[in-house]
Amino acid sequence: LPRFLDLLDDPSPVVRGRASQAVTKLLGYRYPFDPAAPPAARAPVVARMRQDYQQAVARKAPPATRK
Repeated sequence: LPRFLDLLDDPSPVVRGRASQAVTKLLGYRYPFDPAAPPAARAPVVARMRQDYQQAVARKAPPATRK
């Protein structure tokens, strides 16, 4: 999962979109991530994804599904 999180900042919007799909599936959350948005617009969503991942690692269990 850390690699997918890193790919959310890839120069290619296609790669960012695929990485977002993987993170969403693995964490079980829905995120308002737009891979074509400028970096400043994506940054808060990416930060939330990273935070959710860190919390899941700390709990050592998958997070509950959030809608």
